[in-house]
Amino acid sequence: MVRDFVLDVLAYTGRSQVDLVTHSMGVTVGFHGVEFGALWNRVRRFVAIGGGLRGLASCWYAGNANPWVPACGSQNLFDSQIFGFFPHTWTTWNPRMGRLLERAGSARRGRR
Repeated sequence: MVRDFVLDVLAYTGRSQVDLVTHSMGVTVGFHGVEFGALWNRVRRFVAIGGGLRGLASCWYAGNANPWVPACGSQNLFDSQIFGFFPHTWTTWNPRMGRLLERAGSARRGRR
């Protein structure tokens, strides 16, 4: 949905790039949407405020498969596009919550 929204904004405005301002869960969702949609060349600025890019500490208490707290899930084994905010560890596979997303992602694109 994020990829489609960015493409719709570009089409509507006639611009070649957009600025994204994200907060909290929107940071992770926005980052994933731009990464998955291969839209980094269409994003001029990506402002991330208070995002859980390395997972949420509160998810340690809820667990990685708690049906009452679905936001704390880990990587879905059947669909890699479904993931929650449980921190990535060697015992719980959730590569979208760790260095892959936060460190390597921003380092590949550089800071502007």
